[in-house]
Amino acid sequence: MTYIDFMSVVHKSTKRDYLARVNDPDYPKAKAANLAKTWGYDYWDGDRSIYYGGYQYIVNRWEKVARAMAKHYNLPKNPKILDIGCGKGYLLFDFLKVIPDAEIFGIDISNYAIENSKEEIREHLQVGNATELPWPDNHFDLVCSMNTFHNLYNYELEKALKEFERVVYVVCEMGIAKFDLKERVWELIFRSSIYHAKTVYSLTVNQKHIFLGTENGLVRINKKTGFTRDYSFPFIGQVNAMNLDGKTLWQKI
Repeated sequence: MTYIDFMSVVHKSTKRDYLARVNDPDYPKAKAANLAKTWGYDYWDGDRSIYYGGYQYIVNRWEKVARAMAKHYNLPKNPKILDIGCGKGYLLFDFLKVIPDAEIFGIDISNYAIENSKEEIREHLQVGNATELPWPDNHFDLVCSMNTFHNLYNYELEKALKEFERVVYVVCEMGIAKFDLKERVWELIFRSSIYHAKTVYSLTVNQKHIFLGTENGLVRINKKTGFTRDYSFPFIGQVNAMNLDGKTLWQKI
């Protein structure tokens, strides 16, 4: 399964004074978290110390993401697209600029978000939970989700991922984790030290190896032995995407 970074074009990391946020005189961390977890006005449009501080549509902001997804997945005519945790529907709205004949569907746990979503597409959005999607199997051509799964409890993640798709390998701060749907367990299969804790921009897997795209090349890990081979050279540059085609590994830098 290939990991592709679609978000960097709209999201840049910022420096935050986390200690100041925890001790905010008006909204200390515990109070802010409790307000945010109601998924109502405070979460979306309340004080910035709580969460978004006013989640408004920015023209064409999400179009870059939608266009990149549509190009990468080579979607068919009249594709059915689902956004899990769609919020106010901004990504889906911009998807229609890229693929005007797409059938869009959105689901979010927040009544407030749906009630205050993009009016033009509100009829295509509904309130619901990522753990219980009201559609049959194989109903969509593309399913996406952003800023959603980290809000679930640990015991909900398996069900949500099964509803979403078959997610097998994940790169996290600790290393590479594998989710076994049959055994229903997460397993940390390799710690990040095995690839020197490099920042990973893409991931793909075949039967024998895990391939990690880094800022200056490629790391290959044997899934059985853990033997690691580093193909890192400055001239390669940052590997943002990879695709396995038989024995050929294509890289996008």
